[in-house]
Amino acid sequence: MRVLVVMDPIETVNLKKDSTMAMLWAASRRGHELGYALQHDLYIDQGKAFGLISPLKVFEDYDHYYELGDTFHPKEWAIYRSDSRACGAIICAFS
Repeated sequence: MRVLVVMDPIETVNLKKDSTMAMLWAASRRGHELGYALQHDLYIDQGKAFGLISPLKVFEDYDHYYELGDTFHPKEWAIYRSDSRACGAIICAFS
């Protein structure tokens, strides 16, 4: 599954407290493809949610815990399900 996380800037995350990173590490261990976006990267077009997405790799290493790929605009990849978590991030599955 492809998983998109919409969160605060990843470079400001407190790794010891951030539940979003724990969810990302768990998703990565399960082999899911990860994407990253900031709130201002999202928009609605003809009633469908879209966004500018950066491929994301996460590592359980406090010195090197993420890598972002080049941002792309997947016009054909509508975000179809989201779940707002208590952590404040939005986790979405996208096709």
